[in-house]
Amino acid sequence: MQHPVHNHSNIDMDAVGHLFDSFLTFAKDYLGIPECPDIYLKSDKANSELPLGKTGAYDPMHKKIIIFTDNRHIKDILRSLSHELVHYRQDLQGMFDKSGYSGPGYAQKNQHLRDMEREAYEIGNLCLRDWEDKHKKQLQESIYTIKGDNSKMSYKKWRNGEVNERLMESWGYKAPKSEVINENKEISHLCAMLVTEKSSGKVGHPINHTLLEDGTVTHYDVEFDDVIVEGMPVDSLSVEIQEMHHHSARREDKPHTEEKPRLSNEDHCGRREDDVMEEEELNEDVPEMSAAEAEEKFDKIIKDGPGDMSIGHIGNETEMFRMTEDLIRKTIREAITNALKERNEG
Repeated sequence: MQHPVHNHSNIDMDAVGHLFDSFLTFAKDYLGIPECPDIYLKSDKANSELPLGKTGAYDPMHKKIIIFTDNRHIKDILRSLSHELVHYRQDLQGMFDKSGYSGPGYAQKNQHLRDMEREAYEIGNLCLRDWEDKHKKQLQESIYTIKGDNSKMSYKKWRNGEVNERLMESWGYKAPKSEVINENKEISHLCAMLVTEKSSGKVGHPINHTLLEDGTVTHYDVEFDDVIVEGMPVDSLSVEIQEMHHHSARREDKPHTEEKPRLSNEDHCGRREDDVMEEEELNEDVPEMSAAEAEEKFDKIIKDGPGDMSIGHIGNETEMFRMTEDLIRKTIREAITNALKERNEG
């Protein structure tokens, strides 16, 4: 997760973690806090059985939030979290420095703490409500219409269909190619209509995607509130809503805001997907060379292609280009390192 949420409860974060990320990203901006404190989700069966058990607390001494989760709806958990985040903001503002009496009944006996509680209830609830309305609006806009029918498919109906399809696939009952590609050479596939970026919690609408002959989607172009990111890998996204439809492997973008800036996924993330490799792999089998030697090798690669420096013959032109590009970047990186080393030693 993007935020410091420590799960010591029975909550399945694979299922709801994106909601925490989305809400906390929203709450940071809404409350104007620089970062989120450590958040601990805690199970306490005995507490959950009390009619007036604890729901959450903020610890100003250690700057951490504790939320009790047993037998609670996820929205109720987020409401407690929103409340405690307001207390965290109050702490940053120095409001706990003059708190005074904080024993039993403090909300009735200490006017200063009573005012702080009033603010936490009011702003905390509004923060959650504003996030919820924004999130619901994005979900509602993406509930899709079944092809050839004016009725709308509910999320529950889509979910049941999705579970059934995944079970069928896992048991080896995958549709034959003749059923995936129709007579118009259109490919049948599931397409995401609403996604959440796992790393940031940002919600967006896909406007285009890759499409293989077997109906597999590997990358999406996603429109967010402020930017369109091209080529986002499927495993970097949580799919909220998706639909089954047919079209050819290539198509025009769905309607979107033309004025929004476009970034490649590499620029968006600050690095290329294929740059994610261990340092020892970067240095493996790379000979020592001066900047001049590196420049000469670079010119040779551009002129002649990778030649015997490549791993082997690759029939796919895209893969050959990627290998060439990798070698170029690897060589340049090594040349810069050695040039700096030579300058420092000189």
